[in-house]
Amino acid sequence: MQVTQNRKFILPILYLIFLAGGSLTPIPVKTEIISGGDKAIHLILYIPLGYLLSFSKISSLFLLNFSIPFSLGTLYGGVLELLQNCIPGRTASFYDALANSLGVGIGLILGQVGGLVKRKRGKLKIL
Repeated sequence: MQVTQNRKFILPILYLIFLAGGSLTPIPVKTEIISGGDKAIHLILYIPLGYLLSFSKISSLFLLNFSIPFSLGTLYGGVLELLQNCIPGRTASFYDALANSLGVGIGLILGQVGGLVKRKRGKLKIL
């Protein structure tokens, strides 16, 4: 049973490392093809994080199972945004952090709804 519990943390940790690597890598001159396109990228990249965090069952209460992972994902995205000020060619942006939070929230909702549907149908639980 302990091995199964540990596996739940492997994918989220690997994804956190992936996000940190992408966020904290120096980039050359910014070229934005679509206005606001980087916000969409932030949103899309943080949806899987929220989805993976949705599997951490903290309590039987939906509010706690949503708010704690949402807070942690938002904090992580915010810290990465602030750290970008120390990286050449990168700057922190409030709107990027907001897009990160929105992505985490969407991923959590998708994970929670998917879990409810699977439990209702009586199928195997995810992870």
